[in-house]
Amino acid sequence: MNLPFTLEQLRIFKAIASKGNFTKAAENLCISQPYLSRKLKTLESRLGNLLIRCDKNQVELTESGKIFLTYSERILGLCEESCRALKDLQTGERGKVKIGNTYTVFTYLLPPLLTSFRNKYKQICFGNWIGPTRSLIHKILAREIDIAIVNGDLPQDLIKKVNLIRFIDDEFLLIIPNTDPPFLSQERIDLETLYSLNFITFPSGSGAQIFINKILTASKIDIDRLNIIMEVNEIETIQYHVASSSGVAFVPASMFVPNLMSEYLDIVDIRHLKINPTISIIMNSSFPNSKTLEIFCEELMGMKHDILVDITETADYLIDDIETADYLTGQL
Repeated sequence: MNLPFTLEQLRIFKAIASKGNFTKAAENLCISQPYLSRKLKTLESRLGNLLIRCDKNQVELTESGKIFLTYSERILGLCEESCRALKDLQTGERGKVKIGNTYTVFTYLLPPLLTSFRNKYKQICFGNWIGPTRSLIHKILAREIDIAIVNGDLPQDLIKKVNLIRFIDDEFLLIIPNTDPPFLSQERIDLETLYSLNFITFPSGSGAQIFINKILTASKIDIDRLNIIMEVNEIETIQYHVASSSGVAFVPASMFVPNLMSEYLDIVDIRHLKINPTISIIMNSSFPNSKTLEIFCEELMGMKHDILVDITETADYLIDDIETADYLTGQL
């Protein structure tokens, strides 16, 4: 479609209407007055409408001019907005980040991170996909998502195909109900004591439970001898079941519900056992990252310290009532 005007003509017309004077409009646009007048006449000729009436040194918009000015301002405004949007996209201040997460990361770790990021970059939006690590890596390779944040073990056959960044080391804590009399007579137990407890676990095929079982097996614990009474998908639900004295559970420190912990739960230490999964960031190594994704990653790494502080404070809860001397002598 051939339009009867150019953006330059719209800017000239808008300047004349705004300044109310040909001379001032020409000065504002840094062009000569004769050139400005010729452009206006060409515009009126192509539109077939008189837009401006001249009375001595003053100009007055005709009815056609008033209508056309409204649309001219909208057109020029959209042009400026489109340029700003493209510039924001180049600088990373606008765009979309497609994030993949394992379930526990999406539910507990990601929301506060995204809220903090959105407070700084309001023009950036997010898309979220939840799934197992292997599925998310395939989505990374297919460029269906930009980045994945996962916890636990990583599929070794796929790791070499992606860019892997070690984000933070988490810690699984053994939580027990806070009861009177105490649920356990000791605040630090031996590995053998695990066989006498009723466990509430993550689903057997989940990444979190597979990782826990792997560490327990490496510590000479027979997984088949553990008394698993319930499998639950949500950490908060697991904590509620433990709080109601249904059993005990391993949960990650980064995803603990603090108010529930302090009132209804205790944490017990296990001699010779530490379960420390790594939360990892995965990206496509074959394609350059967008500026928006680079900014998101920079902000994410900048939040690392605060997350580690939260994990440490939660994990430190378990030593409140345990003699410091035991730790100093390494009697774990």
